[in-house]
Amino acid sequence: MSGAAGVPPVRDIPLVPTNADQEIVFNFPWEAKAFALVVHLFQQGHYTWAEWTEQLSDEIKAAGAEDDGSKYYLLWLSAAEKLVAKKALAGAGEIRGRKVALEMAQGGPVEHGKGEKKKKK
Repeated sequence: MSGAAGVPPVRDIPLVPTNADQEIVFNFPWEAKAFALVVHLFQQGHYTWAEWTEQLSDEIKAAGAEDDGSKYYLLWLSAAEKLVAKKALAGAGEIRGRKVALEMAQGGPVEHGKGEKKKKK
């Protein structure tokens, strides 16, 4: 079930963006951090990989056919937030507070997943 350093194989990650060599692709540092956080919580035994893939699959299905894949890691974050709350690893207020702090500090998605921070002119 697990690849290098306990990371599940690419084939076990629903619709994850990959390059021609089947390596996972991240367009922004926050995407890699979100990915790593989910894998880390899995490795610590907070949920099974089947639970994670079910939650992520639900988010992808909810996005519908109009999603072109560009919001994949926003869906990943939404699935992570819901699974963390479902497993009572953190309360909704704590999750929101941490999310806002990270977004401000690290340039992650903002405004409830509406895209990257705009640069000041």
